[in-house]
Amino acid sequence: MRTVYSICGGRRTAYVPRATGRATVASRPAVAHPSAFASALASSSPLAAASARRPFGVAPRAFAGAVDRESVPPPAFRAALDLKAVREDPDLYKRNAAERNADCDVDLVVRLFEESQALQVELDAARADRNANAAGMKGRLEPDARAALIEAGREIKERVQALEARASALDNLLQREGQRLPNLTHPDVPRSSDEADATLVRTVGRRRDFAAEGFAPRDHVALGDALGILDFAAGSRVTGPKARGGGGRERE
Repeated sequence: MRTVYSICGGRRTAYVPRATGRATVASRPAVAHPSAFASALASSSPLAAASARRPFGVAPRAFAGAVDRESVPPPAFRAALDLKAVREDPDLYKRNAAERNADCDVDLVVRLFEESQALQVELDAARADRNANAAGMKGRLEPDARAALIEAGREIKERVQALEARASALDNLLQREGQRLPNLTHPDVPRSSDEADATLVRTVGRRRDFAAEGFAPRDHVALGDALGILDFAAGSRVTGPKARGGGGRERE
């Protein structure tokens, strides 16, 4: 049996699983992050610790200072982000980020998206110039005219390469910041930082009464030891003692 609850607030939005008869059944999130890597990304963020301490309903602070775009590595994967929706209603995404205590900057995402759109227009125009230059070199030309087209083509090629490099770096940054945005929370999910405010969604199965059955459940450690398949004493001898922190050195 499992009991599934729904709540938005605290550190994340999820269906809060309850303990079942023998184990705790993890249920699917009420509102998933745009990608499965969400928790890893949040833990690597420099603002993760501050985000975890931020009280419910308080908007995350904006990223301060200029962003070094050249230092942004390519993302592990490219998420399908509806950035047009974010630009059309940034206040909705700001409220959602505050309710979910998400470490993101909606205004920065909007600015990066608009800059990316403008840069793409400039890049398309440069590529059109490159195609026109290549087409102009077909056929018989005077030596001076051909030399002029070759020189113009070289300049256009360098301009296209520079714009493509800028577009790639900007896209990496836009992906990084855009993937920080959480999905919109369902309207029916209550907003709270207290699990006691969670709403019961459904109860699946029947909770077992182990006391009435005369059965004492045991965890995997007790079961493994009783079955003779886990030997912690031997494992300790194999790995050896280890000491960390306080100037101690690890020994193996």
